Amino acid sequence: MMTDIQFLDYLIELGETAIPPSHEEASYRYLPLSWNSLTDDKLILLFKGLVIYEEFLISIGQKIGSATQTKFVYNEIRKRRLDNDYSLGNWAFVYSSNPYVPLDSGNRHGATTIFEYLGWQREVADRTYQEQVDAVKRKEEKKRLKAEAHAERLKKKEERDRLLGYKKD
Repeated sequence: MMTDIQFLDYLIELGETAIPPSHEEASYRYLPLSWNSLTDDKLILLFKGLVIYEEFLISIGQKIGSATQTKFVYNEIRKRRLDNDYSLGNWAFVYSSNPYVPLDSGNRHGATTIFEYLGWQREVADRTYQEQVDAVKRKEEKKRLKAEAHAERLKKKEERDRLLGYKKD
């Protein structure tokens, strides 16, 4: 069995060679805590290796889903601004059958590339924002109409009171 460091080195090498592991090497393991102190180049190779490794595990029947570690590694890559054009993320999005890779979304909503998915996400955010703006406008309009109706009722009451002699001019 590999040590944590050997496993980390193995994934980095896998990211470089892109040769899937054999069945004997395949078992799900958690990354050692030291992974986020890797250099930028090694971090990218680790991400690629991890995507390939997890996809291989999925192909032999292991379920990974939201337990994927790729999302954490990709978050670090994004934090370090190593994938500003999303090309690496798109590679993982297309390569992996796990909907949590690389963005931890759980549902790709029919998108076949990360760019389609990000576009869908933007549309949802825009729609949600517009719905909130519209809700505020509806609330303000309802309040205005209620105030107008109240003013009209008050005016009618005052006129009725005046006609009935309850109020002197």
